[in-house]
Amino acid sequence: MKTHSLYLLTLTLATLLLWLDSTSAYKPGMCPKTPIRVCAELCTADRDCPGDEKCCSNGCGHECTSPLKGITQHDQTQSINKPGMCPKTPIGVCAELCTADRDCPGDEKCCSNGCGHECTSPLKDKPGMCPKTPIGVCAELCTADRDCPGDEKCCSNGCGHECTSPLKDKPGVCPQRPARIGICAERCTADSDCPGDEKCCSNGCGHKCIFPFWKAKPGICPPRYRGAGVCAEYCTDDHECPEDEKCCSNGCGHACTTPYKVKPGRCSLPRGTKMCAEFCHHDGDCPEEEKCCKTTCGHACSEPC
Repeated sequence: MKTHSLYLLTLTLATLLLWLDSTSAYKPGMCPKTPIRVCAELCTADRDCPGDEKCCSNGCGHECTSPLKGITQHDQTQSINKPGMCPKTPIGVCAELCTADRDCPGDEKCCSNGCGHECTSPLKDKPGMCPKTPIGVCAELCTADRDCPGDEKCCSNGCGHECTSPLKDKPGVCPQRPARIGICAERCTADSDCPGDEKCCSNGCGHKCIFPFWKAKPGICPPRYRGAGVCAEYCTDDHECPEDEKCCSNGCGHACTTPYKVKPGRCSLPRGTKMCAEFCHHDGDCPEEEKCCKTTCGHACSEPC
């Protein structure tokens, strides 16, 4: 019985000593970046070093070094983590050429090269937005956009990740934010949530589906001179018309119409004509470089200034 109790006491003491040893192995602070020095293992853990010195890499081996003051590993990670992901690389130089992103120029990150660390240009996320999907295969079929072909992105399927075609923004531009702030609710997250041609636009506090503004096609709608056309709305905006046609008023409704283009140059001062007549209505009625210019009593084609 005494032998058994002595065995349990010895085991407990050994466990306690191992725990104390492990807790003292790591000292607070962060190792500084150092140039490559002696290729020797002068320490194996912080406990091998005197005072508050830490066992730090010197680019080729390890030696006792005074840590950076006032910076913890957590603070360092939170304050200098640059955006982007480190790429997968073959084994590179077995040296610590950087210790954190802050050691790297521009947007480069401190990435593992398979044996050490060096400054590397990060992977950029592909443009577009992952769609909402029902729960798919519970497997990690990709880890980042770089794993996917073409413009596909690595998107969550509700249980794992897989390569998916991203959502495309609908054409058009969201109208400028109104003077009044709208309802503070997220009624949509992407254009795909909106019906028809509507886009998911900010209302000043949240997002909702709104009809966009469309970029007008070049050219000018020709004026009508012979009364009104059919009183029907065959179009509402230029984007609904084929090729270079524009959605123009016909005097009562709107229809797709071939526009005319304003030719360069300026019309000269009005000149008198023998007849008060409209020989042209716009520059498109005139040959070559001539413009449709005002006369004293109508319009006629003439050479521009």
